[in-house]
Amino acid sequence: MANFRAVIQGQRGQASRLGSKSSGITASVNGWHLGVEVIAYHDKETGRDIFRVYKTEGSGYNRGRKELIAEIDRYEAEQVEHLKVPGEVVRQIIKDIKDR
Repeated sequence: MANFRAVIQGQRGQASRLGSKSSGITASVNGWHLGVEVIAYHDKETGRDIFRVYKTEGSGYNRGRKELIAEIDRYEAEQVEHLKVPGEVVRQIIKDIKDR
């Protein structure tokens, strides 16, 4: 049974994929120099769905490096209760975008 759903929209229209509690789901969106990857999985110990967001090097410079920039572990009533984004990471992302 599906626990996760990923949807993407591009040139050729919309596509979606499903993931179960046991499989999880991964999605990547890349530019040439910068990208993001989201990994979603179900934590059996806590019973929560976890979403990890990574900054990646993009399509052109992909050496497999990625940096965790956010982890979201609970969403209730339109409020994210736990979001980790260190200030230095946000500043670096802004700098990377400006430097392109």
